[in-house]
This record gives sequence, C-alpha cells and structure tokens, in this order.
Amino acid sequence: MKTASGATAVQIVSYRHGQRHVIEHLGSAHDPAALAALETAGREKINANQLTFDLELAEEGRTDSTRPGRSCDVSGER
Repeated sequence: MKTASGATAVQIVSYRHGQRHVIEHLGSAHDPAALAALETAGREKINANQLTFDLELAEEGRTDSTRPGRSCDVSGER
C-alpha cells in the first residue's frame, strides 16, 4: 500500500469477515531492493510457524517412517 510520502508500506494482514486486520507493519520501502527485502522478511515471518511435510521418497527405496529422518509414501483416493 502506498504511503503519503510515496513509499510502499509492507504489512502482514489477515482477512476476517470481509475486513482487513493488520497483524504487523514491517516497514516502508522507497526502492525496489528495500521492497524485496521487506517482502522476504514478511514471508519468513508468515512461514515461521507453519508446519511442513517432507514428501520426498526415502533413499534405497525404503518408504517406511521407522528410521529417523526418513520420509514415507502418502496416498489416498476419493
């Protein structure tokens, strides 16, 4: 969003019931490099508390999760 000074403000927001709620203001950028840095910082903050799934196949064809650090196959049908 543009500020009065012409900078671009970077904020983390959430939308609830059609309304925008500012979670955190990260800063204002006056050039593309600063904007990219703020966007990266924002993505890192958003993703910091997200769970991720490791869906890569295990080495040597093993697909069980009994060995630490190994992944397993995930399948399903509708």
